[in-house]
Amino acid sequence: VLREKRRELELDKKEINDLRSKLSQGEKIDEERLYELELFEKFRNGEPLSEVELFELDVFDQLRSGEEVSPEDEEDMRMIREERINAKLDREEMIEMQTKKGSGEQVDEERLYELELRERRRLGEELDEKELYLLGLLDRLRSGEEMSEVEKDDLHVLMSQLLSGSTGITEEDKEYLNMLRERMDSGEPLDDDERYELELIARLENGEVLQDDELKELDFLRSERGIRGDP
Repeated sequence: VLREKRRELELDKKEINDLRSKLSQGEKIDEERLYELELFEKFRNGEPLSEVELFELDVFDQLRSGEEVSPEDEEDMRMIREERINAKLDREEMIEMQTKKGSGEQVDEERLYELELRERRRLGEELDEKELYLLGLLDRLRSGEEMSEVEKDDLHVLMSQLLSGSTGITEEDKEYLNMLRERMDSGEPLDDDERYELELIARLENGEVLQDDELKELDFLRSERGIRGDP
């Protein structure tokens, strides 16, 4: 058994070096095979593996041993492989677009933002609620899943807002919201503008997506606070 394992290791090393050499020379190779070999290499070297990688390693090991893989595991492997390939294509497209933008060329800013958002998720970076909601909508769009008109509007509006950086609730908004609530609790009446601004800020606080016209109205009401003597 040990002799067979050593022989397997030698063959893996020879094949992985051959594939890497061809890849470095620009030749086309079986990238899925290279991925499998590198996964075994990482495991043998004691490198940390994710839960997904450990699952793939187990399935690859079953296949090497001639064991039958269950239909459920086959489907999971298919989905993992598809996601990995999409991530690679996304990353290549993102780098190409970033390079073009860096040299002054015009690019599709919404597409670039989507690719950068996907890469941040892949790297495990923390995303806020709006970014996660947008990614969920983009994932559904990519998979061809049917979306409601409200969701389509949310996708368009939220993408526009995140690109312009105009989605967040400010510290001044929070202070103003608390002041309005205190006035209401004490029985003091609010005028129409104050009630509307309170509603808009409260919706932002709850993570809702405001339409473009509502954001413009909120910006106007913010600018009017100083004239009214509010903070």
